[in-house]
Amino acid sequence: LDADLLPDADGTTNILDNGANDVADRDKADDGWLNPDVPLIDCRESVLKVRISKAAAPPAVDRLFLNVWFDGTRDGDWNDVARCPNQEAVSFEWIVQDWAINPASIPAGGFIDIAVPTRLVLNQKPEADAWLRFTLSESPAVRDNTSAANLADGRGPAFPGFFKIGETEDYYRKGQEPGQPGNIQITKQYTAPNPVDVGDVITYSVTITHVGGTAPASAVMTDVLPAGVALVGPPTVTEVNPSVTPLLATFNPSIGPSGAILWNGTLTPNAVVRVDFQVRLRQCVDILVNRAVVRIPSGPQAFAEVQTPVECQPVEPKIELRKRVSLHTDADAVTDAEVLPGMTAVYYLTLSNSDGLTHTVHISDSLPSGVVAVNVSASSGVASIVGGSTVVWDGQLGPGTSPVTIKIEVKIEQVECGRALVNVAHWYVGSLTGDSNPVTLRYSCRDLGDAPDSTNNASSAMTAYPSVQANFPTVFSVAAPERGPRHEQPRPFFLGKRVSPEVEADLGFDADGVTNIDPSANVADRDRFDDGVNVSALSFQHCRIVAIPVMVTITPQALPLLPNGIGYLNVWVDSNRDGDWADRFECPQDATGVAAQALEHIVIDYAVDANALGVGQQSLLVTTSVPVWWPADLAQQPSWLRATLSDRPSNKPFITYGDGRGYDTPFRTGETEDYLLRGQIVDPTADPSVTKRGEIWPDFDAATNQRRWVIGWIVNYANGGASPANNVHVIDSYGPPQTLLAEHSIPLYAPTISGNSLDYNIGTLPAGGGGLVILRTSVPWTTPPGTVITNSVIITSANDTDITNNSTTVSVTVPVLPPVIVSPVAGSTCTGTVTIDGWVQPGAVVDIYVDGTAVATDISTDTHGNGNGDWSYVLTLADGAHDIYAVARAGGVSSDPSPTVHLIVDSTLFWDPISLRFEDENGHVIVPSGRLDESGWQVFLRPGHTYTVSLRVCCADPNAQVTLEIGDDIVVELTDPDNDHIYTGTFSIAVGGRMSGNVRICVTCNLIRRCTDGQVTIDPEGTVFDVTSGQPIDAALVSCMQSPTGAASADGVFVLWPAELFDQVNPQEVANDGYFSFFTPAGVYRLDVAKTDYQPYTSPDLTVVDAPVHFDVPLTPVLGGEADVQISISDGGFEPSVVTVAPGATIEWINADAALHSSTSITPSVEFQGPAAASLSADSGAWDSGLLASGATYRRQLNTVGTYTYRDVNNPDLTATIIVEEADTSLRLYLPGVAK
Repeated sequence: LDADLLPDADGTTNILDNGANDVADRDKADDGWLNPDVPLIDCRESVLKVRISKAAAPPAVDRLFLNVWFDGTRDGDWNDVARCPNQEAVSFEWIVQDWAINPASIPAGGFIDIAVPTRLVLNQKPEADAWLRFTLSESPAVRDNTSAANLADGRGPAFPGFFKIGETEDYYRKGQEPGQPGNIQITKQYTAPNPVDVGDVITYSVTITHVGGTAPASAVMTDVLPAGVALVGPPTVTEVNPSVTPLLATFNPSIGPSGAILWNGTLTPNAVVRVDFQVRLRQCVDILVNRAVVRIPSGPQAFAEVQTPVECQPVEPKIELRKRVSLHTDADAVTDAEVLPGMTAVYYLTLSNSDGLTHTVHISDSLPSGVVAVNVSASSGVASIVGGSTVVWDGQLGPGTSPVTIKIEVKIEQVECGRALVNVAHWYVGSLTGDSNPVTLRYSCRDLGDAPDSTNNASSAMTAYPSVQANFPTVFSVAAPERGPRHEQPRPFFLGKRVSPEVEADLGFDADGVTNIDPSANVADRDRFDDGVNVSALSFQHCRIVAIPVMVTITPQALPLLPNGIGYLNVWVDSNRDGDWADRFECPQDATGVAAQALEHIVIDYAVDANALGVGQQSLLVTTSVPVWWPADLAQQPSWLRATLSDRPSNKPFITYGDGRGYDTPFRTGETEDYLLRGQIVDPTADPSVTKRGEIWPDFDAATNQRRWVIGWIVNYANGGASPANNVHVIDSYGPPQTLLAEHSIPLYAPTISGNSLDYNIGTLPAGGGGLVILRTSVPWTTPPGTVITNSVIITSANDTDITNNSTTVSVTVPVLPPVIVSPVAGSTCTGTVTIDGWVQPGAVVDIYVDGTAVATDISTDTHGNGNGDWSYVLTLADGAHDIYAVARAGGVSSDPSPTVHLIVDSTLFWDPISLRFEDENGHVIVPSGRLDESGWQVFLRPGHTYTVSLRVCCADPNAQVTLEIGDDIVVELTDPDNDHIYTGTFSIAVGGRMSGNVRICVTCNLIRRCTDGQVTIDPEGTVFDVTSGQPIDAALVSCMQSPTGAASADGVFVLWPAELFDQVNPQEVANDGYFSFFTPAGVYRLDVAKTDYQPYTSPDLTVVDAPVHFDVPLTPVLGGEADVQISISDGGFEPSVVTVAPGATIEWINADAALHSSTSITPSVEFQGPAAASLSADSGAWDSGLLASGATYRRQLNTVGTYTYRDVNNPDLTATIIVEEADTSLRLYLPGVAK
C-alpha cells in the first residue's frame, strides 16, 4: 500500500518496521541491480548493469525510463551537484537521467539485462556508506521545480498522482574499505587468416587485469592503430571478471596514422576487462606491429605488443604527380613562368597512376614564401588549405578516379623583384613517397623598350617606317649580342614620373595590359609610361649641339643600386631613318677647317649624380655629346628616339659609341623609353583629343545601409598638336538612371554642373599637355543584370584642326554576379538530405551543379520575401564525396560559378560536423574555421565570454551522450531536452584566459563512443582605431564584403556578406573598445569602415582559409581645406613619386586608375598597440588609406620632420617618398624698418 504501511507482500513494511523501529532497506525483492560492487569514482562515469523484467501481459506503453540516484555527499538526499576539480563539468547525485528503454525489446514474461552508463558521479566520501535509488517508470523523473537546478531528486508524482507501471528499488551500499590498488597487467592477442593479405580482417583482443590489491585501480589503455589499417566496426568492451567500469571504449580517428582505441576506467581487485576490435589491412607491409599501452595515475606503464606477419607482394605504385602553373588559362600552364606585381596565378597538380590498382594517397604542397593560397578545388578527394601556405589533398587514386586534377589559386604578396619562387609537391602512399616536377614562378619587375625590332621571339620582320625594316635592339631574350636593354628593378631610378614593368618586350604579361611590341602584327610603341623626355620641346638643328629636356625620378632605394651614386643617361636618334641607331656622319667643316663627327648615339654616358641631385623628380637639360645629324630633307619625316637610364655606362660595340643595345647581363635599375618622333611641322596646329573608360562594381553605402552599383568613369584628355589649344572645354554627360556621387580632376578645375552634364573649363592646353577627369556615379542595386549604363564626353577648342578624336561614348553593363552558397559549408555530414541555402542578386535565377552535372535549374530566388535574393533547394546525395557549386543567370547571361563546396556524406558518423556552432551570450554565432569534418576544424573564442555549443547527433539512440572537452580545464555535457537531436551545452572562458589547445567532442551511441578533435584558440578580434592617436574609436560601422567567386584580385567584385544567414550581424557598429568580429566561411573578404568625421576605409583582401584573420582598421580624421600637395595613383605608381613638403602640410592622394590602389606608409608602419600604449605616444605620422576606388581620395597631414616611405598594398613594389623638412630661410633678406 505504501512504504511504511501494511499490507506488504514481504510481511513487513519497507521502512519503519510497521512504525515500531527506525529501520529501512527491508524490501526483499530489490534485485534489479546486477553489479552492486561496480566502482563509483568521483567525477568519473560508471556503467550499471540492470535487469528489466516484463510481465506476460503488461499495460501498453511506448517507452520506459530508468533513473538512478546516489547520495554522493551523504547528506540524506539526492539533489546535490558539484563542479569537478579543475573542470567546468558537473557531477550529479542523479547519476542516470531518464535512460530510455523500448518495452518492445523485452520479451513478454521474460527479462533483458542492459548496461547503463551514468553521468559523472558525485562521490565526495567514497569511504562512507550511501543510499542509491533505481526507479523504472513510464514517464521521466519528476523534477523539483522549486529549485534553481530543476533536477529530479528521487521523488515521485505528487499525491494523489503515481507512476502506473515500473518499480523503485533502494540499495544501501557499504563504503569503500581503505586499501591500496594492486598491479595492472595487460595482454594482447590476435586472430587472423593465415597468411594475412591485403583486404583481410584482423581481430585484436586486449585484456587488462587488476592483480591483487585491496582498492579499485584506475587505468588508461591506449592502442594506436598502425599505418596501413582501418578500423572495421566499433570496439567492444567485455567484463570478464567483475567489477569493471565503464563497459565502453572510445575510437578517436585523429590520433596516430589510423586512429586509436582508448579505454579509461576502473577495476576492482581481481577484475578483468577485455577490449576487442577489428581492423582491415589496406596496404602491403612486411609485418604489422600493434602495441597497447596501459597507464595508471602516478604509476608505471605496461604494454603488450603483437606482431602479425603479412604475406603479400609489395607493389611499387606507378604514380605520377605533375605540376604546372598558369597565369591565364589551363591551356597556358607551364613549369616556368614570370609573374608581374599584382598578378595572380594558378597551380595545377595532376595525379595519375598506371598500375591498375587503387591507392590511398596524401599530397602535401608547401607554397614558397610570399605565395598565399586563396582557393583550392579537386576533381575528386578532399583538398584543403592549411594556414594559407600549404595545400593538402587526400583521396583514392585508381582506375575510376585517375587522373585527379587539383587547382590551387594563389596570390603573390610581398616578394623581392627578381626572386625565383620554386615549388615542389609531394605524394605519400603509406611509407612510400614521391615528388612532382619543380615549378618556378619568377617575380619580374623589369623594364624594356618598345621600339620595333626584327630580331624577336616571333621571328617576324618589323618596319620602322614604311618599307624600312626595323633593326632596333629591343627584345632581350634573343641570341647575343644584339639584346635590347633590360632593367631588373626600374622602380628606384627611372625616367619621367611613371614606369610600368613587363616580362619581355614581346612576350609574357605586361602591366600595361599589352606587350611593348607585337612583332606578328608589326605594332610597336605600346608602353604607356614613356614620359621622361619632353619631346614637344625638342628642336634638332642639323649638325648642332642641342639640349634635351629630361626628367629623372630618384628614390631613396636607388642609391644602393648605383655605384658611387652615379647613374648614366644615353640617347640615340635615327638620324637617317634607316631603322637603326648605328650610323655616324661627317658634318661640314667649322671655321678652323675641321669636320665635326655626328653620331646617332647623341648623348653618351651622361652622368646622373643621384647624391648631388637628391631624392625626387629632377628636371635636367642634357646637352648632346656630339652634333645631331638632322638634314633638312629628312626633317619632316618621323624618327625613332631611345633614352636609356642605367646603373652603368652603355654598351659600345663601336668602341666609342653604341647602337642602343643592352648587355647580356641586364642593368640592375633604370629604364628605357622609346619615342617615335613626328616629323617637323611647318605650320604647327593644335589637336586636343579625349578618351574614356568605365568600370562598374557593387558597393554598400553605410550612410543609407543599402547596396548599390557604383561606376567609375575615367576621362583622359591631351593636346597632341604642336601648338597650344585655346578655350578648351571638357564636357562629360552621364545617362540615366545614374546619380553623381563624386567628381575630381587633375589638374584641378571646378566644373559647371547642369543637369547630368559637367563642363570643365580648361582654358589654354599647351602642346603635349593633358589631364584627367574622374567621375563616380551610382545606379540602384535592383537595376536588372544586362542593363547598359552609358557616359559621353566631348572636348572643344577654338583652334582644333582635327575633330575626329573629340568625342567618345563608353558603356558598362550591370553584370550577373556569381551566387553565394551560404550552407552547407565545406565538410562532412551524416545525412544525404542536404539543404542548399544561398544568396544571389535580385532578378537572377540559380542553377545547382553536383559533381559537374546540373541537378536543379531555374531556382527562384527571394525565398524569405525580403528582396535580398535568398534561395534554397533540397538535394539528395549518396554516401561519398560531392562537389557542389551554383551559377546565376539573368537576361540570357550566365555568371561565373560560385566557389565549390566539397561535401562528404558519411552515414556512419555519430554526429553531423557541419552542424557545429558556438554562440556567445550576445547571440553572435561562430562557425568554426576550416573544413567542418570530424577533425581538423578550429574555433576562436574570447576570454570573459560565455558560449553555447550546439551540434546535431546522427544516431537514433535516445540515450546518446555528448561531451565537449576544451584543453584540460573545461568539460561540458551537452543535452537534448526537446529530443530534436540538437544537443547543446554552455561554458565560460575566464577573463584574462589565454586558453588554446585541443577541443574534443565525444559522442556515445548504443554504448559505443567516438571522439574527434579540433582546435580552439583566442578570437583574433579586430579593432577600429584613430591612426593619429592610436585610440579605439566607437560608433564606427564595419561592413564585411565577400568575393562571390572566392578569388582575390586588385579589382575583384565584392558584395555584402549575408551574415544574417549565419545568425550574425553585418554591418556591425563598434562600441567604445572598437571591437568587431566576423566568423565567416573560407573565402576572400574585405572590410568597409565608415564613421562621421573620419575618412572611409576599405581593407585589402583578407583571405580566410582555416583560421579567421586578425585585422585592425586605422581610420583617419577628415581634413578640410585645400591640399598642399596632390599625388595621383595608377598602375604606373605614384605621381609624383617623391615630394618635399613643410611640416603641417596636407597631402592628398587620388586614385586615377580603374583598378584599386592604396597609399600605405612603410616607415613608419601602421600598427594598433592597444589603448594603454596609444595613450603614451604622439602621432607617429603613419597612415593607411585603405583601398581607394577609381576617383577616391585620401588625405593625411604630416607634422614631424623626416622621410616617409609608402607603398600601394595591391602593388607592393610601387613605392614612393615624402620628405618633410623645414623651409630654407638662409636666403631671406631682412630690411630695417623705416619710419616716416
